[in-house]
Amino acid sequence: MKTLRTLLLAVTVLAAHQLLAQFNFEFVKDVNPTGGTMITNLTEYNGKLYFAAHDGVTGVELWVSDGTTTGTYMVKDINTTPGWGCNPTYLTVFNNFLYFFGNDATGGYLWRTDGTANGTEIVSDAPGSYLTKVGNLLMWHGYSAAAGMELWASDGTASGTYLVKDIFPGIENSYPSNFTVLNNQLVFRAISDATTGEAIWISDGTASGTTMLKDPNPNSANSYINFLTVFNGKIYFRASDGTTGQELWVSDGTTAGTQLFKDINPGSGDSYPNYLKASGNQLFFGAGDNVHPGELWVTDGTVANTHLVKDINTNDASYPESLTDFNGIVLFRANNGYQGYELWRSDGTESGTYLLQDIYPGSGGGCNFGHTASYNNLLYFNANDGSSNGEDLWVTNGIAGATKVAPPGTTNAGPLMNTGGFKTYNNSLYFGADYDANGAELWRVTTSGIGIAEKEKLNDWLIYPNPASHQLHVVGTLGLGAYTICSADGRVLRSAIFEDSPIHTIDISMLKPGVYLLTLNGCSRRFVKF
Repeated sequence: MKTLRTLLLAVTVLAAHQLLAQFNFEFVKDVNPTGGTMITNLTEYNGKLYFAAHDGVTGVELWVSDGTTTGTYMVKDINTTPGWGCNPTYLTVFNNFLYFFGNDATGGYLWRTDGTANGTEIVSDAPGSYLTKVGNLLMWHGYSAAAGMELWASDGTASGTYLVKDIFPGIENSYPSNFTVLNNQLVFRAISDATTGEAIWISDGTASGTTMLKDPNPNSANSYINFLTVFNGKIYFRASDGTTGQELWVSDGTTAGTQLFKDINPGSGDSYPNYLKASGNQLFFGAGDNVHPGELWVTDGTVANTHLVKDINTNDASYPESLTDFNGIVLFRANNGYQGYELWRSDGTESGTYLLQDIYPGSGGGCNFGHTASYNNLLYFNANDGSSNGEDLWVTNGIAGATKVAPPGTTNAGPLMNTGGFKTYNNSLYFGADYDANGAELWRVTTSGIGIAEKEKLNDWLIYPNPASHQLHVVGTLGLGAYTICSADGRVLRSAIFEDSPIHTIDISMLKPGVYLLTLNGCSRRFVKF
């Protein structure tokens, strides 16, 4: 059994990024001494961190940690069948308990725990998914032999658990999904019957208060409803009425207020709005009109201000996906046509939308942008840069570049290949990682260093990406200023003036490959053109 140890990594990123911080990595617990485990469903409850893990003997069970080795242990062996485990999912804090779905030796149930073995008990024998807090209720997609897969609710007790409504009567399934909470009511997609097909429904947790809001396409069983997202007190989603194609719809929770929001691709064509993400006072999403087949769009909630943000791939579609809100901007994956799917950012303007980092270099590359977590004004995520067969921990401030970080001396390839996500707890970031011979286990990282505002004062301005092939971005509190680009031997190749703006883009596509010097406000930065 390994004891808690600390590994300090002081990182000063390349001058192009200027991310000044210290990353203090700590091994928390060797949960599975025989070979490692995937750490998933990290959830804070009652001052401790709960998660699902496999100790190599009991199977995947519910674990708890206070951040120490001795304070990290299995809560209860719920499924006593050797090696099976209860596989806890949808960990949800509600009414002073932690609820989850799990299987014991007899079947699947809704469970709750107070953090002790004796206080871990069955609430309902209607197993399911999409466990969601809605006002003073828990609601989920549950199963019973009599009604099939329907909408269930509970006040957290066994006696207060019930089938809300058999939406598709009989043993047929309505498959409620896309759960979204609006004004303490649940808005969701469900199949009403064999004729109507899928529609938008709303529920207050009672049978009489569970009604269809609208069937967007009453002439077809499929309305293609998806991506329900709350923004500015309404729900936006994708749907088709059979005439305008799959477009952006909106609902205020009433039948009259559930309607087509904008026909982005005019006529019968589809715009396929997807990956909707609210960020600040804007809603971002991917969509395609009759000119741009799949790019980043944004709306402020008005039809007039719903528009294309930027044509990232001018020859095809960039297909933005995995949109993530971070400090009022969105980070996402997109393909500009010559660098593969890489990490981009946007503030909703064309100039503020740019490639943040070419993590996996080359046109045939492309990184994923999987689990994410915001911690100490930085965004952490797992990605593959092509240097190994797996994924590593990366960090970005959302302004200039991204950096791979790890404990010093780490040699394992792809240590976050099987990570189950991140969770901030007690001013540290917890996650599963395979950094040493123990295999994938529970780790944490704690950061300290210079914040973004202080960094800009110290460095005045930043350039990225570096190396670059087509465009060079300049970021900082610049004010008015003239800049020059010089060759390595000192010849001035370009001179111009920046207007007052926090972000600038310089076209360097005409420069030959080599090393150059950019000078601005009396300071210089080297960059590489390839």
